[in-house]
Amino acid sequence: MRQNMSIADIAKEDFDSEISEVKAFVNSHKDNFQDILNNALKSAVRYEYTTVECNGTGGWYNPDYYLFLAVGGYHRGKIKKCKSKPQKYGYEYGFDENGRLIYDYMCGSNNYGLYFYNSEYVYRVGCFYINDDEHFFLIDMFTKYRFDGGKAKECTYFNILPGIGISMVEKDCYFYQDDKVAFRRYTYFNNSDKELISKHLQWINETGLRDMIDMSDMFDMRDIYSDDYVFSLDENDVFTHYTAQDGRIYDVLYSGFTLNDASYFPL
Repeated sequence: MRQNMSIADIAKEDFDSEISEVKAFVNSHKDNFQDILNNALKSAVRYEYTTVECNGTGGWYNPDYYLFLAVGGYHRGKIKKCKSKPQKYGYEYGFDENGRLIYDYMCGSNNYGLYFYNSEYVYRVGCFYINDDEHFFLIDMFTKYRFDGGKAKECTYFNILPGIGISMVEKDCYFYQDDKVAFRRYTYFNNSDKELISKHLQWINETGLRDMIDMSDMFDMRDIYSDDYVFSLDENDVFTHYTAQDGRIYDVLYSGFTLNDASYFPL
């Protein structure tokens, strides 16, 4: 059946399958995420803290290094050397007795990340409280990581409109060969879900956003888009520059990052 399908249709089918997988996972835990977070906060036996400039989904422990090597505005920061909780930090990380990362917390926010492990993937569920009210507990991001030899192979982000559904999927893929790392990002706009579109448009109307934003192409993006980069490493396996899809060469934005650093996630 799939041999008669176009590459674009196969890709869309695969994305729809992943979206169904995420929906099933979230639905199976939806009544327990708050308890899971509370248990993670209580059961952590070791903590790490980053410098204040650390940002982005998961901060230091986001294995998707393309973000801080090639995308402006993302900062990996550094792990602080401290024996107790510092007054100022970017992210707090909690680890269980097996050394696995079980939660992250962005300082000064209501935002947490919960980590789940199976034989093939690591899941991160981004969740938050609204206005410090524990009765309003929402999920806004689901991330799926796959590793090969400890290094990032796939990092897939499912953007969730709270109470509505998955609006967009971004999949970042890494391919390793000698002194090169090829990277491709696929972006899929989940506008095939008519119920999702209807709910979101209703929400836009109710909040008054319709008069504030350009609605002309809001749900007309029906294809899968891709961006390609090739990262180059020196003789010490340090990432030095990357070649963009248009053929231009740029220096990486974070100096000193090595191929060994790409294996730093605590699996």
